[in-house]
Amino acid sequence: MKRIARLLVLGTGAFTLVLGCSSGNGGTNGDDPHDTAEETVGPAGGTVELDGEARLVIPAGALADTVDFSIEENDSPAAPPANKQFVTGAYSVEPSGTTFTTPATITLEYDEGDLAGEDESSIVMYTDDGRGWQPLTTIVNEPDNEASAEIDHLSDFVATVNGESSADGVFAALRIHRGVMNIPGMDPIITDFLVAWFDSTVAPCAPASPIMVDSVTCNEYALEWSAAGTLYKYTPPVSLPFLVEDETYTFEVDGGALAPDLTASIDFPDTSPYITDPLMGGTASLGGFTVTWDDVGSENIWLTIVGVGGAGFVGVEAANTGTYTFSAGELSELVAAPYALTLNYVNEENIDEPGYDPDSYIRAQVTSAISITLE
Repeated sequence: MKRIARLLVLGTGAFTLVLGCSSGNGGTNGDDPHDTAEETVGPAGGTVELDGEARLVIPAGALADTVDFSIEENDSPAAPPANKQFVTGAYSVEPSGTTFTTPATITLEYDEGDLAGEDESSIVMYTDDGRGWQPLTTIVNEPDNEASAEIDHLSDFVATVNGESSADGVFAALRIHRGVMNIPGMDPIITDFLVAWFDSTVAPCAPASPIMVDSVTCNEYALEWSAAGTLYKYTPPVSLPFLVEDETYTFEVDGGALAPDLTASIDFPDTSPYITDPLMGGTASLGGFTVTWDDVGSENIWLTIVGVGGAGFVGVEAANTGTYTFSAGELSELVAAPYALTLNYVNEENIDEPGYDPDSYIRAQVTSAISITLE
């Protein structure tokens, strides 16, 4: 299942970047093989069941056509929601994005021994369809140790209780960012900055339980502690680009008493692509539209459409060829409304160093964001 990165909006000066957030692990073991449940279901309805783990019940009339469904535990789910811990595996139900005209029911079985002392009535199910974990109205069947929720589409599902996602060691997030804004009639505006944070919990998108270290540098740049952001940051005194394409950047961390010393390097992307069409503030059709961008490079890019005020989300991975066409089907769950259209070009690696949580990462990223209206 393709995973779209969770989104975090960070401001820097007058420019707002929509940035990818690391997916994390969520505590599953990628070395363990998992069973897969497969079933073909049509308009008459039916059940897809991974025995003893997860069950999808589709009522009659929920589907217009016959669909091949599957359920499998996800080896690499997103990190748990803030102040929550998983009490079941995270299950990918495919085909992702399938919608139902009448709600289906997803049921996950849990073990009371995994509740960490929390009451069964506090179990909440979550779904992750690319926007991060979103809570579902949950019914708990305590005698059968089952949690259920009605759903109108397929994605990933998990059950949680209150708790913290404790890190196995120090969690570190080291980021090298470039934002490129293309405004008609102007040269592209480039904003570069560096951020780093250290945590006692796995918090891929923003600091949760920050840890202070003695110093952080990246190449010749010293990052300063930001009390407001509870992280370390470098922004040039004058808003000028300072990052160099295809250059290697190395973070040096003096951890002091609270974190191990750390050296981690990554290459900045080889180009800085930016959206050229649609134009900033322009319109596009819900029936489908084409995105074009300049300065193409190697590897793939992520394109995301994020609704204002919860109007919806679409995300795709595409070849960095300079053009991608969204189909009407991909936009079918969106409504006429303002959206942010973003292009993300990312190089990311996990940090595998003693004393650091294995979900720690270093990332170099270029983001181009515009506002559009879909109609």
